[in-house]
Amino acid sequence: MPTAILHIGTEKTGTSSLQAFFKENRAQLKAKGFHYPRFAGMMNHTALAAYAAADAVRDDLRIDLGVEDAASLSTFRAELERRAAAEIAAHAGQVHLYSNEHCSSRLTTTDEVERLRSFLARHYDDIRIAVYLRRQDQVAVSLYSTLLKFGGDRTEILPDPKLRPGYWNYDTLLTLWADVFGRDAIVPRIFDRAELNEGSVVRDFCATWGLGGGYADVANANESLQPVAGEVLRRLNTAFPGYVDGDLNRMRGELGARFGALFPGRGPRPARAEAEAFLDRFAASNEAVRAAWFPDRAQLFTVEFAGYPATADARSVSFDEAIEVVTALWHETQSTEIGLRYQIALKDGQIAELEGDPETARAAYHRALRIDPGRAAARKRLDALSLAPPRAVLPEPPSPERQTVTPLPPRPWRKRLSLNGLRRAFGRPPHEPS
Repeated sequence: MPTAILHIGTEKTGTSSLQAFFKENRAQLKAKGFHYPRFAGMMNHTALAAYAAADAVRDDLRIDLGVEDAASLSTFRAELERRAAAEIAAHAGQVHLYSNEHCSSRLTTTDEVERLRSFLARHYDDIRIAVYLRRQDQVAVSLYSTLLKFGGDRTEILPDPKLRPGYWNYDTLLTLWADVFGRDAIVPRIFDRAELNEGSVVRDFCATWGLGGGYADVANANESLQPVAGEVLRRLNTAFPGYVDGDLNRMRGELGARFGALFPGRGPRPARAEAEAFLDRFAASNEAVRAAWFPDRAQLFTVEFAGYPATADARSVSFDEAIEVVTALWHETQSTEIGLRYQIALKDGQIAELEGDPETARAAYHRALRIDPGRAAARKRLDALSLAPPRAVLPEPPSPERQTVTPLPPRPWRKRLSLNGLRRAFGRPPHEPS
C-alpha cells in the first residue's frame, strides 16, 4: 500500500501558495513519484475536512459541496469514498500528497480526526502528517483580513482566544493528531521566513519531504487587505454579512474575493503592547510544544515585536478614500458583467448559426459588439457570415396529405452551448432572438 503525506496547515502558514504549487506542478510531481489527487479538490482538498467533520456540522465547506442535510451528507461521503478508491488505485506506487488547512482548524475532536484516519487507512499503510506552526499573534493579525473577506465586522484586530481555545493551543492540536495517527507520524515545522528553506514554505516542504527541485514557481498568495480597503469592506459587511439566518448570504456574492484581488497589501496592525499580551496568553502551551517536539530550541518562536507600531494602525476612512475604493470595485464588477454579457450574445449567435439561422446570428453578433466593441470574436463571425454563400432554395414540401413527419434528432450541443441558465443565475429572463 502506498504512502500518504497529509498537510494540515495550520492556517496562515502559506497554505494557499503550497496548494497552488501542488496544482500547477502535478505533471512534474508525477515524474518524480508523487501524486496530488483530484478527488478531494483540484487545489485545496476541502472535501477531506467536509467528510470527517461531525454529522451535525453545516458550514461553508459542506454547503459549497452540496451537503445540506443528513441524506446528502451520506451521499457525499459514499461518493467521495468511491472516487478516492478509483483514483488512488490508478496511481498506486506513488507517494500521495494531500493538503487542507481546515483539517487542523475544524476537526477538533478525536472522533473527527479518527474518521479522517479511517478514510485514509483504507488505502495507505503509512500516513504522515505535515503541520506548520506560526506565532499566534501573527496568525491573528493575518486572520483579520480573512474575517473581513468572509463577512465579519469585528473592529478589534486581535480576537478573544477563549472563543476558540483549541485553535490557538498548539499543544492541544499536536496531542490530538498524535493520539490518532501516532506520534511518529507527526512532523511539525516552524513557520518563520527566517527559518524556512530559502524563506519559502514551498521550498521548505520540498526539502523536508524529498520532493526535489525543478518545479514551476508560483506566486506567493498575499491574503491581507490594505487597511483603508479593509475598513470599507468591514462597513459593507454590516449590510452584506457572510451568513443570514444560518445560511450563506447569496446577496454577498464575490464581494470578499473582489476586495482581495483589488486591494492586497499589509493589513492593519495592533499596538505592540497588545500583540505582546496576546502572545503571552499561550506561553505555557508553547513551552509544552517546545519541550515535547522541539527540545533543541531555546524557545518555540522567536519573540520579537519590532514589526508592530507603538500605537495601532489608523483605520479611519475619509470620504474621498471610500469613493476611490468603491470606484475600483465598480469598475471591476462592470468589467466582469460586460464580459459575461458579451459571451452570452456570442453563444446566442453560435447557436443560431448551428440552427441555420444567419439573420438571428448576425443580430446576436451585432449585440455583442454593442456590449463590447473591443473584442474580436463577434466581428470575425460577422465577417465569416458575410462571405458565406447564400442558402440554397429548398424544394416545395409535399402536400399535407402525403407529408411524413420525421422527428428531429436530439441536439446535445444545445444544452452545452446555451447560456440561458447563466441568464437565470443573474436574474434575467431567457434570451429571445429578435
